[in-house]
Amino acid sequence: MRSFGNCPSKVSLIGALAMLAAAGGCHRDPTGTDAAALAHLETGGQRIAAGTSAAERHAQLTKRAWWNQPDIIDALQLTGEQRTRMDALLRRWSEAQSAVRQQHRDAQLALKKALAAADWTAARAAATTAGQSLSAQWTSQAELKIDVLAMLNPAQRDTVSSRYRYLLHQTSVLTRAGRPRTRAGARPAAAP
Repeated sequence: MRSFGNCPSKVSLIGALAMLAAAGGCHRDPTGTDAAALAHLETGGQRIAAGTSAAERHAQLTKRAWWNQPDIIDALQLTGEQRTRMDALLRRWSEAQSAVRQQHRDAQLALKKALAAADWTAARAAATTAGQSLSAQWTSQAELKIDVLAMLNPAQRDTVSSRYRYLLHQTSVLTRAGRPRTRAGARPAAAP
């Protein structure tokens, strides 16, 4: 195995993809499962309760989308039409991810069974499928970000580049609840 990026530990390619997808950098999902990393990725680190309806899930996701944050709406002078179209992209993306997440869960289960049975051929095939599903998840997240940013006019793109540069660098289009960023994109210092 080899190290990836700035991550100090040695990880597999699948683990590296999960870490990159989950946090855009060196992050290990506390549960240690790639399926959990996929859920973590979609929700920007916030867990959505099991049994939540699709409408509630979408409402929770759109509430945390960067284009629905009051300071960004004001700074970019986002129109209601832009935000509605961005919300629709997020909804379609979220709905499409259920098949990818299920494919990944199935591959993880097949991998565990193949390893337990010492079926190395099946284990390799399952590992490949698991890696492909993580790659598909990351790619679709990047495409969502690109599609959303493409809806901005030149002045709005300039504002994002100058005041909200972190939006260009973070993997997710979702913000972390209760964790605002400063103008430079760094987390503000904790109050004494």
